[in-house]
Amino acid sequence: MASGQIGFGHLANASIGSGTLASGVTSRFHLASGAVNSGHISSGTILAGIQFVIDGGGSAITTGEKGHVEVPFNCELETVSLFGDRSGIMFLSLWKDTYANFPPTSGDTITTSGVPIISGSAGKNQYTGAALSGWIKTFTKGDVLTFGVYSNSSGNQRMTVSLTVGKT
Repeated sequence: MASGQIGFGHLANASIGSGTLASGVTSRFHLASGAVNSGHISSGTILAGIQFVIDGGGSAITTGEKGHVEVPFNCELETVSLFGDRSGIMFLSLWKDTYANFPPTSGDTITTSGVPIISGSAGKNQYTGAALSGWIKTFTKGDVLTFGVYSNSSGNQRMTVSLTVGKT
């Protein structure tokens, strides 16, 4: 990867795991690292991507908790991106707690304001947020992230969540 790029997706020997979760939802988590950012965070910070795919298996994704990912290293959240397969409105829930307190609950939300949403305006079916004002952005190795769908009025059948983090 060139300096200043963020890698997302599967890299050789970087796949953390995949599996089938509740209600036939298939989720995957891949880790991509090694990029050095020259932009809005400190020069020399190593960026990594945490991805989570929510797949309704050909049907609209239902609301509720969809799966968990253990954070593999200390890091700080930089940006959140959502990509849906339909235009319309879809809200994401993001929760974080320590491994010892698993499972996280709605009281452990990291999105105290500015909940991530695919708004579907003008045919858009994506969201990117970098300000993350009021969010809990610090993750410790071993923390557990929970991904959930709060609302899916658009009938999205697949959504990819990409978290860009800076290793600390």
